[in-house]
Amino acid sequence: MDIAYALVPPWMSEMLWFGFWSGAAYLSLRMVRAYERRSMEQEQLGALRERIRSVEDAVEKVERTTTELVEAQRFTTRLLTERRVS
Repeated sequence: MDIAYALVPPWMSEMLWFGFWSGAAYLSLRMVRAYERRSMEQEQLGALRERIRSVEDAVEKVERTTTELVEAQRFTTRLLTERRVS
């Protein structure tokens, strides 16, 4: 046993344990931050879903209006051509 202690100074074993616990603390902190970031991303995804839904509704409204305008234009064109023929 005396030979093992002579080959490895006491400060070296302390540094080994310090490195081990520092690494464990760092990995734990990274895991907690990743978990927090994931929960924030879910909130942001919910907000983005709402925005996309509102944009889709606006696009559908514009599409309906455009369709109505096209139908009105066709009707007006048909009336004008029938008026010329008569």
